Order: sequence, then C-alpha cells, then structure tokens
Amino acid sequence: MLPGSFDFRSRPTTPTPPGGLPGLGIISNDLKEQANQYGLLVTAELDIAVQRCKSKVEKLAAECRRGNRRYRDIDFDFIEDQDLCLHGLSKSSIYSPSDVLRVTQIFDNPKFFVDGATSGDLAQGAIGDCWFISAMAIVASAGLIEKICVARDEQVGIYGFIFWRDCGWVDVIIDDLLFTKVPRFEELSAYDQGLYQDDRDQYNRTARKGSKTLYFARSRTDNETWVPLLEKAYAKLHGDYASLEGGYTRQAVEDLTGSVSTLIHVQDILDIDRFWNDELMKTKDDRLFACFTRYYDHCQVPAGVNPIDDSDFLSVWGLVEKNHIFDDSWVVSSLWVKVDAGEHPRPWSFGDISYQISIPKATSAIIVLAQLDTRYFDELAGCYMWSLDFTVSKKGDGEVLGSSYYSSQDERSVKLEVNLEEGEYVVHVRLERMDRWDKRSKTYITENIGSWDMRKYSKKRVEYTQSHSIAANFDPTKFNFLTIPAETYPGKTVTEIELEALAQVGAKRAARKAAFEPEPEPEPEKPAEEKKPEEKEEEKKDEKKADEPEVKVKDTAIPVVTEPPKDGADSSSSEIVIVEKTDTEGSAPAKSDEKDAESKPSTSASKEPPSADSEEKKESDKDGAEKKEDGKDEKKEGDKEEKKEEKKEEGKSADEKPSTDATPPVVAKPEPPKLTHFGVMCSGCKGNIDGELHYCTHVSCVSFTLCEKCMKRDVHEKDHIFLKLELPEDTTRLTENPGGENDSLVVGLRVYTHKSSPAIITAQLRHGNIIRHAVTAPRYL
Repeated sequence: MLPGSFDFRSRPTTPTPPGGLPGLGIISNDLKEQANQYGLLVTAELDIAVQRCKSKVEKLAAECRRGNRRYRDIDFDFIEDQDLCLHGLSKSSIYSPSDVLRVTQIFDNPKFFVDGATSGDLAQGAIGDCWFISAMAIVASAGLIEKICVARDEQVGIYGFIFWRDCGWVDVIIDDLLFTKVPRFEELSAYDQGLYQDDRDQYNRTARKGSKTLYFARSRTDNETWVPLLEKAYAKLHGDYASLEGGYTRQAVEDLTGSVSTLIHVQDILDIDRFWNDELMKTKDDRLFACFTRYYDHCQVPAGVNPIDDSDFLSVWGLVEKNHIFDDSWVVSSLWVKVDAGEHPRPWSFGDISYQISIPKATSAIIVLAQLDTRYFDELAGCYMWSLDFTVSKKGDGEVLGSSYYSSQDERSVKLEVNLEEGEYVVHVRLERMDRWDKRSKTYITENIGSWDMRKYSKKRVEYTQSHSIAANFDPTKFNFLTIPAETYPGKTVTEIELEALAQVGAKRAARKAAFEPEPEPEPEKPAEEKKPEEKEEEKKDEKKADEPEVKVKDTAIPVVTEPPKDGADSSSSEIVIVEKTDTEGSAPAKSDEKDAESKPSTSASKEPPSADSEEKKESDKDGAEKKEDGKDEKKEGDKEEKKEEKKEEGKSADEKPSTDATPPVVAKPEPPKLTHFGVMCSGCKGNIDGELHYCTHVSCVSFTLCEKCMKRDVHEKDHIFLKLELPEDTTRLTENPGGENDSLVVGLRVYTHKSSPAIITAQLRHGNIIRHAVTAPRYL
C-alpha cells in the first residue's frame, strides 16, 4: 500500500458522522441546492465528449436491439477476460470474485438512481479504494453525478460516462455485468446446500440477490445501481480494478469534475477564523471539501465529534482537501511538454523549463503545474517519484510575484491563486526526484517483463504512449504503441489508408524540399575550343573584308549623311557625304575635303562607278591619314614612358628619405576556415553544417538545426527563436549530461482565467548545459 493511502479493511471501527463516510468529514452537503451555478469544467472538449459518448451509446444500443441481445463490452469483459479486468501487471493484490451477474439478475427492480444520489448511499467493497468512494460521496452531495453519466440504456445494459484525464475529457462505455461474492449453488458443499434444503431457487432468491452480494462497491439503498457502475467505469478508465488500490480523494474529485485540488495542513493555517469564513463557508459557491486525520495511514474520525464544529476543528482534523470547481464563466488554457531533467543525481534548481503566459485583460487566475496521472500505467512509470514547484514573475521584473502552494512531496499537481494584470508573465519550474516507495531500479521493466502477461503489458504500454502524446514535443518515432484512431478505418480499405498516409508524407516532404532547396548555381563557362587552321584563315579573310569600306550601287545600301546647304547656297541642293566604316568604336566618321565632294557625282543623279583618278586620290589620302595616326600613337607611347620614368625617380627619392607621417599599409587578414559541426545535419538541406549552426529552441521543433544558408532563406516559423553556435565545442553543450527515460517527465501548465481573458501559453526548454556554462558560480566569503 502506498504511503498516504488508506484502507478501511484494517481500520478501527468508529462511528460514522451523519451524512458522511467512516473516516471522512463531508463539508459540502448543501451544495446540491446550488448545483445549477457550477459543475463540470466547461472546455471545448466537454461538449464534444458528451455528444461523442451519447452517439456511441445510441449506436451500440440500436445494434444490440437488431441482434436481440444485451450489450457486452469486449474491451472490459468480465466473463471471458476476468483476470485482465481485475489485476495489473505485477498482481500484487489478488481478487477472487465468485461469479459475474447482470444488474437485472442481482436486483428485482434495478434503478440507476433511487431518490437521487446522496453521500449516504455508498459502501466500500473488497478493494482499497476508499479515496474514490469518498470522492463519489462529495460529488454526489454536490448533485453532479448525473453530469458524469451522460447516457444510458438500462434495458440493453449500456452506460456512458465522462472523466477528466490530464488535459481534457474522455468517454468510457461499459456494460452492466458486475462481480459478485456469492458462489453458484453448484459450487457449494453438500453441507451448505443442505442449509438451503437443497433448493437452488430458494438459494438464488435469498443469497444471490441485492446489493450485499456485490464484490466491490455498492449502494446502501436497495435496487440502486449508480455506485457499482461508476466504480466499474473508473476501473476501466485506468485499465483494471487493481489500479484503484490506494489514492487521494482530491485527485478523484479532479477526475470526476475537472476541478483543481489543494491539500491543506491544518497546522499551516495562520488564521483559523479567516480560513473558516473565506474558504469553508464558500461550499455553497465554488468549493468542495473533505477533512480527515491520519494515524498509521488509516482514516478515522473520533467518536462524538461534529465534523463541522468550528471550536473543535483544529483538534480533530489534521488535513483538509479542497477542490475548486468552475462554472461556464471560466476557461482553461494548457500546454504540456516533455522535460529532460538530466542524469540523476543533480542539484534541485530551476532552469529545466519555463513557461510564458500572455494575459490580454486583467483577471483572477488559478495557475496549475501538473504531471501525468501515472495510475493508468503505474508499472511503467519509471523508478522515481517527482515533486513539483514553481514561481511566477512579471516579464522584465526581477521580483517574484508568487510561488506555488506546498502540500506534499508526491502531489500530482501544485497551484497558485493570483490576480493578474494585463501583460506577460514568466513561470519557472523546479523538479525534484525521489526514490519510489517500492525502491525500483532503472532496469525494473527489463527485470520483470518476463513474468508479465504480454497482452496486459501491451494495453499498459498503449496507455503510456497515449498519455505522453499530449506533449508538444512528442516524438512518435520513439514509441511503438501509438494506436490509430478507430474513426480512421470505416469506409476505407487498408491500402487506401496507406495511400493517404504516403500522400501526406510526400506532401510534407515536398513542402520542406521547396522551402530549403538550395538556389541553382550559375553554370561555369565552357573553355573555347581550339579552332582548325582552315577556320582561322576564314576568320582572317572575314576581318579584312569587314575593314574595307562598304560601297554599293544601291542607294539603300550606302550609309549617307545629308549636310545642310552653306550660306548663300541653293537650298534645293544638298551635299551627300559617304561615311566609311572605321575600326574604332564610337569615333567620328572622316570627311573628304570639299573638292572631292564637288567632283564626286551625286548618287541621286547618276549611278555610274567612280573614275580611276578619284580612286588613286582616295588611296593616297588614306595612306596619309594612317601615317598621321601612327605618328600620334608613337607620341602617346613616348609620353607614357616618360611618366613611368618620373614615377620611378619619385619612388627612389621617397625610399631614400622616408616620411615620418606615412601610415603602414593595411594587410587584409585571411578568413579562418569554417569548422564543421560533426554529428549534426541541417534539417533543411540535409547536409553537414560548416560555420554557424542555428538551433531552434521552440518546444515543437525536436533537434531542429539549420546551416547558415538555410537560415538566411528565412523559411522557418517567424516566432521561433534560434541559438547561434559558431564553434563545434558550443554544439556539444547542447547534449551534455542527457538523462534516460527514467530522468524525463511530462509536465503541463494549466491556466484558469475568466472567459473574457483567455491566457496564451508558450514554453521554453533548457538546451544541454548552456546556462550552466554561461553562469559564473557565486563566491562565498
């Protein structure tokens, strides 16, 4: 039995307080009158879960009627799979019911409620789940049981319930088969059969009828069935009845209502009158309470003490369990993240994870930090128990605004009630590990898996995977028991589902490739191929032809420039000057003198070729022009040589007489070679990372790294923050001292605010030992 759990089977017999259970003080009996003002936590999933549950019950009931049969739940089958329904993997507790009967076989006139659900209806059975029985009593006193059982068909024998699990509502469908403790007549000894005069019918009418024949929880009101059926649904939710052995009432109330719980030590109360007025007297508004004392891990109430007597409160009760319930004016935001706390042992400190809360409008708030409910997979939960703690501060402000209330070391959740103004807030979390009560080793699963039933192990592993899948950084590739929702299959063949899955994978891959595909590099210029001698000769001939002036007979082939008539000349006549091709690009065309132009016949008047004398004169003029150009070129070359000599002389004189004012020449340093981050590949281009490595810090990006080129493309989410690591030694700090599966924990932050101011939550994880490398240790005097 877990420390802090309670078992009525071994407790001393004490009087039961009026309207309550043995060992439990119920301070919520008047809540039924106010039930319309509050109830189950209203979330977007609540209506979905209720409608889904109702739809399942209606379809299954209709199917049973078509087949003329009662409903039997093959996932939690008491007839064919009794051992799987009763026991866990370890079989630490052995339960041996005698028979399985339907509700209609046990009760003559079965009814789900008889005069409503009250806290006095409940009686514990053969299992140590007094904590859950107490929770049912509290919820019944608040009038909320009917909101938990949302659908039923008592004739067919099918019932639908909803429960809060970690971060949302889930539905559970059961049949009406129940375990009984009275054996069949044929199993009796001859002596026992003789006690009933060997009359089977008489035996069945007297010994095997009514609530007292039930093996587990029952109602004290005859023919009332809601107590054993609700307990059965809760057992199915957690996999078996053995999982209900030991627990806390406040946590069961959370599961039934979606409320937020707190454990209060009476010794810690500063002002008992203020606590009485501000807390206990609000049971008609939004509070549910249970009080108990603990001696040797048993619950008991001293005889003759009124459980709600102010004067005796401190002397009687040792602990108070409070649950804050909500109406539809509240809304909850949550974010769950898997945290690697590093290899144990290590210091108990902050820095593994932080949350940022954005509040759009001033509101009262309840901030809850929780871990997964491991009751679903307790044997696979690891070798440590975890203690949670957190602080809240305004972003940019170095002062702590508030801290979570401390209650006990193994709490499933801790909380803080605070009023928040509009703005940004930071939550820092501290995690501490403790050895479990059963002192498990890190190889506990490996050591015991050989003795476990593999069917049961598979079911527990599915629950383990399902719980962990709510984390924002959940990596499905590391879990082999991730089931596909049943809604995926109807109307499609397995091949069609596979094709759809591959199409989705291909679309994601194509999108990533398009986002990170490197830009095409320019094609290098091809080296010019060496030409053949014949081709070279042809090119020379073409060049010579191009240098020769173009003179053609046709007017359209001769480029001409028309000059305007000179002063005193006839405006009707104009000069036509032939423009020759020149080798110098952009140079002005050479003009012939006026005499040549006058002697030249007009192209518009005659098309005869020029005379031989004019040709010779043109050749001589051309030779003279070329000589002039050669002379100019020689003069330019001479000037260049003279300037070079002058510069050399100036340089020599400068060397002989160095100037004191001259600054030394700046020598460019060669760029250092880019170092490779070995073992890390770019998530974009899938290549090695040289130089800068950019590591995404967002919790949804698991080991997402980019090289410098892919980072510059700016294709990743805009709001994600990256760490820039330049050296490979910095990269190794990302993976320093990682913990194993036993050293990780899934934690969730839930923020309850008024509907007008819903909170927005983001999370930030520690990356390796970067913080510890950066922070200098304090010096002590």
